[in-house]
Amino acid sequence: LRFKNPAGTFIQVGLRMTNAEGCADSILEKRPLEDVQVLNTQAPNVCLGLPASLEAFPDWMNSSPGTMTWFTGDGTVLQGAAAQNYLYANAGAYDAKFVMRSLNGCADSSMLKINIFDKPRASFTVAGNTCFGDTLQLQFTGSWGSASATGKVSWFANGTSLGAGERLLWKNSALDPLRISAVAVNDRSCIDSNFQLRRVYDLPKLPLVIPSVCVGDETRMEARPDWGNGQAGSLRWRAHDGDTGIGFQLVKRYANAGLYPVRCTAVSAEGCLSTAEAKAKVDPSPRASFTFTPEVNGIDTPFSFINTSTGASSWIWNPEPGKWEYSRDLVYAFPVGGYKRVLLIAVSDSGCRDTAEQLLFVREWIKFHIPTAFTPNRDGLNELFRPVGLEGRVTRYEFRIYNRWGEKIYDGNDASTGWDGSFGGKICQEGQYVYLLYYRDYLGQTGFRKGSFLLLR
Repeated sequence: LRFKNPAGTFIQVGLRMTNAEGCADSILEKRPLEDVQVLNTQAPNVCLGLPASLEAFPDWMNSSPGTMTWFTGDGTVLQGAAAQNYLYANAGAYDAKFVMRSLNGCADSSMLKINIFDKPRASFTVAGNTCFGDTLQLQFTGSWGSASATGKVSWFANGTSLGAGERLLWKNSALDPLRISAVAVNDRSCIDSNFQLRRVYDLPKLPLVIPSVCVGDETRMEARPDWGNGQAGSLRWRAHDGDTGIGFQLVKRYANAGLYPVRCTAVSAEGCLSTAEAKAKVDPSPRASFTFTPEVNGIDTPFSFINTSTGASSWIWNPEPGKWEYSRDLVYAFPVGGYKRVLLIAVSDSGCRDTAEQLLFVREWIKFHIPTAFTPNRDGLNELFRPVGLEGRVTRYEFRIYNRWGEKIYDGNDASTGWDGSFGGKICQEGQYVYLLYYRDYLGQTGFRKGSFLLLR
């Protein structure tokens, strides 16, 4: 006989047996009733990646405790305890079930719905060079978990809050190294975070060396960059007049005095940029000039050089190779004839220079001498009286001799011959005589000499 136990604590069951002859016997047995009950189950909704806390509250009542089993809803069975932590592999809604069974087979169960929410994905990009002081664009590129979910992104740099929003512009004032973090929280309070490590590069230091120059001189403007912790990059120049250049130097010439701005831009291999500006100082140059008198002069006869320079405070003369004179004007006699190139260097207070040169001619006088006596005695010595040194060097020659009474006794036109001490075929007597000499050399230079001499026998 099978029947459902009635409610209560005990049950009394009797059995009466009667045979065919009418004989009977009976037995009565009283037995306690057993029962179990699941009072409650609970499991909070959780985010994917976090364990779900499955908890049941069993009441064994008057039964002997037996087994407790959780059916997680994704095919997993957990046994042994009423409280279990379980990590679901996927987001979704799961129907979990808790079953309790006593040693006598009494059982009870309870169903529980568990929601596993998908968490956000905190991916992002960083646009811009990671240079000190540059502005970076932080862009959230992740998701909120489900199509309908929303959320909030918070940004951090080296642990310092930068602000919130899916897109953030931030001026980088952090030092190397830089850890940029994004923390995403969706509307189910699920959290994900991510970070990127970026190296912060120094801005190049860019001192400029621009020397002062003179008008018309070549100036070499030089950049001496310090790339810091970055790699060497490029240098670009731009002058006031639009001239450009690349490299460590910019070479220019300025036609006028003044201050001229110039700019140099350094860009490291990492894209970090610095710009330096300076001014090129161009000093005015003096104007060197001079005159001289006379236009032509002879050796050992001084020329006068008059300085007509402007804008100068000191002067250097170079009349001949190896000869240097430091004065405003110059008086100078040349010891050797010929064409001479005279140089004047005019120097300003700022050291700017200008030069002027002129070519002049120095006549070289013919060197000769006239004896003071001669002896025409047929001994072969001093037989003729004439100037010595003019032969072959003059284009005009007139040599005249007079006696003491003023009578002309010799008139010669050949510098290679002279007077033999006779006149009209007769030997002149001893005594003093007078000569006159006229000549012109091959350069057109004329000369005259007058004097007296003795005729001795």
